Amino acid sequence: CLHAAIRRNDTTIACKLIELLHEYQLAEELLDLPNDRNETGLHLAVSCNSEPIVKALLGAGAKLHFCDYRGNTPLHRAVVENVPDMVRLLLQRPSQPGGLRLDCTNDDGLTALQAAVYARNLKIARILLEAGASVREKDLKHGNNILHIAVDNDALDIVHYILEEVKEELGRERNNAGYTPLQLADAKSHTGQGNNKLIVRELLRHYPDGLQKEVKKEVDAAEDDEEEEEEEEEEEEEEEEEDDDEEAEEHEQREASAPSSSVLDSMDLINGERASIARLLEEHEPEAEPQRKATKRSDSGPDRTEPETLLDEQCLEELCRLLDAGNGWRELGSLLDFHSFFTVWEQAPSPARMLLGYFEMQQLHLDRLIDMLRVLELRDPIRSIDEMICRRMK
Repeated sequence: CLHAAIRRNDTTIACKLIELLHEYQLAEELLDLPNDRNETGLHLAVSCNSEPIVKALLGAGAKLHFCDYRGNTPLHRAVVENVPDMVRLLLQRPSQPGGLRLDCTNDDGLTALQAAVYARNLKIARILLEAGASVREKDLKHGNNILHIAVDNDALDIVHYILEEVKEELGRERNNAGYTPLQLADAKSHTGQGNNKLIVRELLRHYPDGLQKEVKKEVDAAEDDEEEEEEEEEEEEEEEEEDDDEEAEEHEQREASAPSSSVLDSMDLINGERASIARLLEEHEPEAEPQRKATKRSDSGPDRTEPETLLDEQCLEELCRLLDAGNGWRELGSLLDFHSFFTVWEQAPSPARMLLGYFEMQQLHLDRLIDMLRVLELRDPIRSIDEMICRRMK
C-alpha cells in the first residue's frame, strides 16, 4: 500500500501510512520493505521528487544504504533522475549506522559523484563535491577518476571546473589502460567529435608537458622496437645459416652411408610385382665401364681391350634369339646361379635379354660367359660372340 501511494504521489495517504508504521513500531520491519525490483519506499519517493514523503521516510528511520536491482542507493537514484533537491535533502541526513555513504558504488562501479560526472551534470557534481565527496576515488571497471570520466564523456564544463576548483593533481593519474586524462583526450581528439580538442587545450594549460613526455616515450619505444627487430633479424639469419650447414652435413652423411642402388635392389623391394620388374630390367641401360684388358683365350690370338658394353647390339640380338628358342637361357642361368630370378624373367618377352642384362650389371667378364656356353656345348652363341670380337678388332 505504501509503495502504491508513493507511485501515485499521494502525499496524504503515504505520510499517514508512514506515521502509523512509526506509531505502532513497525517502521523498522516494514518501512524499508523492497518491491520486486528491490526498490524501497525511499527509492520511489526520490524518483517522484516528493520532498514531503522523503522527509517523512527519513524522519521514520528509512535506511539510505539499501540498493535497488542495479545497485543504486537512494542518492544514486537522485543523481540518475537528475533531482538536485533530493540530493541536498539526502545529504542533510547525519552519518550514522545505516546512514549515507558517499563512497558507496553501484553495479557499474560508480560512486554518486562519478555517476553525476558520467551524466555530465555539473550542478549535482558541485553539490556532492561541496558535501565532501572524495575526488580520489576511481571507478571499479576502468580505474578512471572523475577527470578521466569528464574527458571520456566530453564534459568540457566539468573538466574546467575540476581543473580550477579541485586542488588535486588528478591530471597526472593514470587509469587501468595507462592513460592520463590528457592522453585520453588527445586520443579522442583525433576522431574530430565534440569538444575533445578544446578539452585538450584546457588540459594543456594546466599540464603543458603532459604530451611531450608521452611523445618522448613513444620515440624511445620506437627506437627500442627497431633495435629489437634488428637483433631478431640477425638471430634469424644466424639460425638459418646454422640450419643450412646442418642440412648440408646430414645430406653428405646420407650420401656417404647410403648403399649404391641397383636394379637388383629394386627387384628385392617389389618382389611381388613381376611384370613391373621385368619392364624395369628391359629399360635399364648399364653404366659405362672403364676400359680394361680382356682375358686371353687359348684360341683367340693376341690381347684385346673390351669396349664399354659387354655385347654389341647385333651379338645381343643373336644370343637372345638362340637362347630363347631352345630354352637355353634357363640352363645358362642355372650354371650362373640366377635361379631366384627365373620367375621374374619368364614374364618378359625375352628372358635371355633379361639374363644377359643382369649378367652385365654384375660386371662379370665375357670370358665367363663363353666358358658357361662351352660347358653347355652351345656352339652357335659362342660363334656369335667370336664374330663380335672380330668386328671390334677391325
